Amino acid sequence: HHREIVLDCNSLSNDGLVLLKNYLVRNAYMEFGLRSLSLYENELSGMESLTAILQMMKVLPKIRRVNLKGNMFLKLSQITFMRSVVQQNQSRGYTVDIP
Repeated sequence: HHREIVLDCNSLSNDGLVLLKNYLVRNAYMEFGLRSLSLYENELSGMESLTAILQMMKVLPKIRRVNLKGNMFLKLSQITFMRSVVQQNQSRGYTVDIP
């Protein structure tokens, strides 16, 4: 079972993240219990990437940990994202590492 996906230091772009999200959702990763997604040190930036991650967290409810450190998110985007994570995940425990 694929409980963890690690794509650290891969130059993953926003477009690449959207493709990953579509792949995971389409291939029913919810059934496999994906729990951790590590995207440390990539080229992610802006709300496009953060929205894709929020969508993954919503559709794949077993995700408990997301590592976004080392990407290029503006502070305001980070704050908006974390508010959305809290609203979306009221009843479950989660860890989001963001710069």
